[in-house]
Amino acid sequence: MQTVGGFFGELFANRVGRPMQPGMNRLFNRDGATIEINQPQLAAPEPAEQAGTAPAQPPQAPPTPSETDDKIRIGKLFRVNGEALNLIDRRLKAKNGQDYTRRLTYLFLYAHELHRRYMIPRADVVAVLKEGKIWDSNASTWLKKNNGFKADGEDRLELLGEGRDDAKKFLIEAIDPNVQDEWSPDKKVTQKRAARKKRS
Repeated sequence: MQTVGGFFGELFANRVGRPMQPGMNRLFNRDGATIEINQPQLAAPEPAEQAGTAPAQPPQAPPTPSETDDKIRIGKLFRVNGEALNLIDRRLKAKNGQDYTRRLTYLFLYAHELHRRYMIPRADVVAVLKEGKIWDSNASTWLKKNNGFKADGEDRLELLGEGRDDAKKFLIEAIDPNVQDEWSPDKKVTQKRAARKKRS
């Protein structure tokens, strides 16, 4: 009896005298000895994970206001008609006919770009040059050079960097009342060719 009593006394002391720690399990073998097994603690989630939100993003650079401003400016030169743009002001502050052709082409392509249309059929550009009273053999020759813009396999035109920069400059000049309009297709004078001398 003393042996049995001593056994249960020791077993009771092991279970009551040693408090069980979190993450610790106890197993008992056939001899009554206690085996303690420690389980690894799970790492606490990060504060961002607990809140269910993504980590804070670095501040982004403020958008340039040029596109918004230019879209308002371009509306003084072209009227939106569905996906088409109609020329409503021919005063582009050009210095001569070739300059006018270049300004009207760049401004027309840039106006479409501001409306998120980047590839414009060449036929549409020819149409606006005719609307601007500037389409002739000189304009046709200049347009084929693709200066300031490029053409894809379907003969659609898209502004390049230098053409876009010129278009922005031309746009500001076109709506500035302080810039003199030196040449206009409405005021151009057709030069008559001199009569050829008859061969003697």
